[in-house]
Amino acid sequence: MALKIRVYFVVLACVLQYIGIEAQSSKSVPLPTGGESCNVINLHCGAGQSQPNEGELERNPGSPGKRGPTGPAGLAGSKGDQGMKGVKGETGPEVNVTKLQTKIMKMLGAKSCKELNEIHGMTEPGYYLIRSEGRNQPNYVYCDFRVYEGVTNCNGLLERGVRFKSDEIANFLTRRNQAAAIEEISCSNIFTTCHELRQRNTTITSGFYTLHSPTNHQNTFRAYCEFTRGKAITEVRHAQMEEIQSTQSSCSRNKGCYSWIPRYNLNREQIIGIIKQSSECRQFIKARCVETFLLRSGYAWWVSRDGERMNYWGGATSRRDEYCACGETGTCINNSYKCNCDTNSATQGTDEGYLTDKTKLPVKELRFGDLDDSIEFIWHTLGKLECWGEA
Repeated sequence: MALKIRVYFVVLACVLQYIGIEAQSSKSVPLPTGGESCNVINLHCGAGQSQPNEGELERNPGSPGKRGPTGPAGLAGSKGDQGMKGVKGETGPEVNVTKLQTKIMKMLGAKSCKELNEIHGMTEPGYYLIRSEGRNQPNYVYCDFRVYEGVTNCNGLLERGVRFKSDEIANFLTRRNQAAAIEEISCSNIFTTCHELRQRNTTITSGFYTLHSPTNHQNTFRAYCEFTRGKAITEVRHAQMEEIQSTQSSCSRNKGCYSWIPRYNLNREQIIGIIKQSSECRQFIKARCVETFLLRSGYAWWVSRDGERMNYWGGATSRRDEYCACGETGTCINNSYKCNCDTNSATQGTDEGYLTDKTKLPVKELRFGDLDDSIEFIWHTLGKLECWGEA
């Protein structure tokens, strides 16, 4: 009876595991065969389960082992089939070459970015060929095309944070207010005079600076800029600005037999460019004399940049022949003459002043005469050319 009961419970346990309630994987169940002794029968519940070895039920599984080395790459696959060609597009409209050429030529003749914008409809910022007023040679100019309200000069653009590249000319469209017409201003880091340099930098100090020729911006030169006298003065110097005593060698009583030519540090084109860009220019000239004539009877004169003989002296604002500064004011040693030196006195005389005619400067040459005697002397001084303001 006892054996039947034990077998019953074992079978019941297997049934319970099958329906998912609870079962043990493997148990030893003693079945009595009679008397006090029992035989042990191993019963397994669950399909495919094996009997674990002794002590194996208490062992935890270890961590996975290291991954083995990667095998060699496989062979490349075969090239796929070529795709189908796209549909051919339609032919565009025929170009009127003559009309296009005419439009391009008109654009090449534009004299401002404003013209490109208003007449030719250009709105894309970039470099365009612009023909300057009075010049047939076009220059590449950067056109901004944006309209800056309330800006009237380049400094106003700088205050707005607009910057220009080195050696670049850039044109900007501006308008004083919304009711005003659109204007155009040209700004650059290219300066042809110290005045332009001062306009861009009001705190700049005096010294030598690089300027550009107004007719060719690739032509640069060094000039001294003087900013301490309330003006932005561009100075053109020459090699010998100190006082010079004229020599008597080979110079008799012939008029203008002594010649002295200044050697300027800039060439003619550069100097004339500075003069034309400036509102005012001047050059100091001085003569000290003993027993010699100056302008009287045409013994001395100065030569203009174009080779013209000039018969007045520095400070003679009327520019009349044989006049020095004292002749203009009536303060000469002898008012019978219009220069102090023209008294031909053993007492030293001096005539000096500024030459201010922009069309004649700079002085190309000085000529003196009446130096044939050992007691006859002339000392002469020619200063630097100074130009300022905007023409």
